[in-house]
Amino acid sequence: MTDRERTLQQLHPLGTLATRPITLVAAASLPIYASVMTWLNGADIRSTPLAALALIAITASGVILVVGSRPLVAPFTRAQSAAAVGAALVALTLSVASTWTLNSYVRDDWAAPAIGLVLLALAPFRPASWIVLAGLLSAGFAGVLAAIQSPWFVTPVPPTVFVVTQTVPIVALALASAAFSRSLVRGLERWSEQATTAVSALGDSRVDWIARSVQQDRVTILGRAVIPYFASVVQSGEVTAESRERAREIADSIRSVMVADIDRSWLDGIVEQAAMGAGVAGRLSSTAVIDAAGLVTELDIDRRTALRALVVALFSHPDFSPSSLQIRVIPDGERVFITLNAAVDCSGGRLRTRLEPYFAVMRILFPDSVVAFDRPSLRLRFSYEQ
Repeated sequence: MTDRERTLQQLHPLGTLATRPITLVAAASLPIYASVMTWLNGADIRSTPLAALALIAITASGVILVVGSRPLVAPFTRAQSAAAVGAALVALTLSVASTWTLNSYVRDDWAAPAIGLVLLALAPFRPASWIVLAGLLSAGFAGVLAAIQSPWFVTPVPPTVFVVTQTVPIVALALASAAFSRSLVRGLERWSEQATTAVSALGDSRVDWIARSVQQDRVTILGRAVIPYFASVVQSGEVTAESRERAREIADSIRSVMVADIDRSWLDGIVEQAAMGAGVAGRLSSTAVIDAAGLVTELDIDRRTALRALVVALFSHPDFSPSSLQIRVIPDGERVFITLNAAVDCSGGRLRTRLEPYFAVMRILFPDSVVAFDRPSLRLRFSYEQ
């Protein structure tokens, strides 16, 4: 997963969900703040249509923040971020044009702080370097506009003062946003390194535990079938045709169990464990997982964990039908496509409430994942390179 950006959303999707209300508040406050300041400074407006267009542009910036931060369309892309900042810069330009030669004070202009607020809202979705660069470019543009307007400002100070006044809100909020993004990302990366080290240190003990577990399974098989058989033969003192047939049946049974264990993938095991945990193991379909080529074993640990969490969440959903689950793994050229079909008899809102965090993680780890829900049919499709 080296192609993932160093952002909070990419490294910790669930953490980004917790910060989304802040993004929504910032997006909603943009048009409110702009409208109030436009009304308070109505005497400075030369062109009402341009002022209205400025409000529309800053509203569009907020809409981009709201739509782009939705979990089901994650991740928030570089293009969407640029569009949000670009719309705010357009709002700045239109606001300046609407008050051209009539704007008396730069300190009560709303567009520059609004740009800074947009950059602050992008903290969970953009790397710190991107935020700093966008902030400096935006501040430079705002500073140029302030310098051009300086002849009409009534305060008798050098033009550089107006430039500083206009650019400080943008730079300050951009740096705050970048610092927030960088500190979170570094903290997550340190935690990941420590966790990886801890897992590696437990490697030997984990192998021993697996070996003991497999050994215990084999002993259990022997204890249930083989040992009682030998005890009956010893007790009878002879080997009959019936005992030979019984020995053949036991051998075939043990062989089939071992072959099935070899053919089972980690995904089969996860589905069975989730079903057992939910108490519905007997209701699973025999074709719950279809992976003839065993390609699902190629998934890395992050993607396995995300898929496992989604499967477990499905089985914990009260409206999920276990017998409907089918996970199909199909190769197509250099990619492997996985389709998950299930029946969840509930409303779309209830489904999103329970499963949206898991869909968000899947969108980060599988950028092409698509979720379709037509009650009660749920379909999730995603792919990865072989």
